[in-house]
Amino acid sequence: MKRMLWVILMMSCCATFISSLFPIYSEYYQLNSLQITILFAIYAAFLLPTLLIVGARGSDWGLKRVVRYSIWISIVSTLMFLLSFDVWMLYVARILEGIAYDAFTGTASALLLKQTSHNKVSTAIKLSGITVNIGFGLGPAISGLIVQYMHFQPLHLPYWFLLVMLLSSLVFLEMLPKHEGSQAQRPAKAKISLGVPDDIRSHFWSFIGLPIFTVFTLGGIVFSLIPSFTKNVIHTANLSISGLLILLLLGGGALVQFSPWPRNPVTRMRKKKPVTI
Repeated sequence: MKRMLWVILMMSCCATFISSLFPIYSEYYQLNSLQITILFAIYAAFLLPTLLIVGARGSDWGLKRVVRYSIWISIVSTLMFLLSFDVWMLYVARILEGIAYDAFTGTASALLLKQTSHNKVSTAIKLSGITVNIGFGLGPAISGLIVQYMHFQPLHLPYWFLLVMLLSSLVFLEMLPKHEGSQAQRPAKAKISLGVPDDIRSHFWSFIGLPIFTVFTLGGIVFSLIPSFTKNVIHTANLSISGLLILLLLGGGALVQFSPWPRNPVTRMRKKKPVTI
């Protein structure tokens, strides 16, 4: 379980690693606010189709194999950021980053549960959500600290660190035992479709749908505005401040999950969902 949690942490760091570097890209490539917004949002444009495809086919392809490919796509994305010389390369790298993490998140939890004994499943699920939150915060915090205090190739050095992190996740993944079933034992291919099953639809919209929509909407707005907030409100050019603020926001959400949970499952669900990603 610990090895898979490390993989989840590294991939979560990768998903938000660029956040602290937006001001540098804006200045270096002379990007306006719209172009920066598109660079931020294009990641999400590939979220739904990737999740639909991988979520339906992940078990059939092999969970560990999908996670492995996701890490390799993240490595390719990182190399494109590292070698970029034009704006279009940033957009392509960002798209690959979105595909990689969305494919990863569609299978990582299932693979984690396969690596976890039955009596530790609830702990694994809890730690998975906490790890994702911390990883999302650590990514921009690490890149911001590197750029602010190392003063060496700010558009390249952070990605060398990220490459090492991703390669470490690949090593830990290969150390996991294989738990894939044979082809004959796997269920029939799931149909790719939109919508919520009828038997859980009312529960989804009343307990899960709205909180998750709110978290992702507000979270996305906050993440995109934090660099401008630090520059125009706090009046500081210190790039590490943006990353540390994101870490504070998401790390706080992760730590809240250690607070006592109500025993009633409905109250517990309502309490937990707004702070998980």
